[in-house]
Amino acid sequence: MANVPQNLQSLEGQPRQAPVPVPQASDGAALAAAAAARGEAQFDPNKLTVEELRDELRARSLNTVGLKSALVERLAASISGPGGIPYLMCDNRQLKRPAYKKEPQREDFGSEEEFNLAWIKWRETRDSNNESVKRSRICAKLKKIDHEHLLKERDEEHSQLNQMLERLKDEAAFLNKVLSMPEQLDATERDRLLHFLSTA
Repeated sequence: MANVPQNLQSLEGQPRQAPVPVPQASDGAALAAAAAARGEAQFDPNKLTVEELRDELRARSLNTVGLKSALVERLAASISGPGGIPYLMCDNRQLKRPAYKKEPQREDFGSEEEFNLAWIKWRETRDSNNESVKRSRICAKLKKIDHEHLLKERDEEHSQLNQMLERLKDEAAFLNKVLSMPEQLDATERDRLLHFLSTA
């Protein structure tokens, strides 16, 4: 990967995800009015994160490269100019993907150190998420195995109960014949009756 620091290439091993386009503001005046209605008319770029600053600059087609101080100065100059609109992206911010899902790119950072730190954090977060997904899948598989084992045990118990029920039905029919028509018992049935009386 071209943008991966040389000292971090050993961490590579998973495919890169395609970057997600940042949503553009369709009506800047309406967004500004909404910000003012929420008490956000006093727009302070210093309170934004680096990612939020880059979103605001990108929405204005401005350069997004540099440290936070440079991004703040660039955004403040744009807002203070004629027709400057604060919070272009404020109402669209919830549509963004979480920052850890987008791999940092070298051109988005003002220094190699800043890029390295962001890339390490992104890699660690992604690895942690992959481990969580792996553990979740293992747990789901184990639960499925336990459920199938439980179903098998219940099927066996049901089969045993059915066999016991059939034996009880047969014995009930035999005893009914013994009581109602003892003269019609054959030799086998008489032996069965003797065995039943000896074990009762």
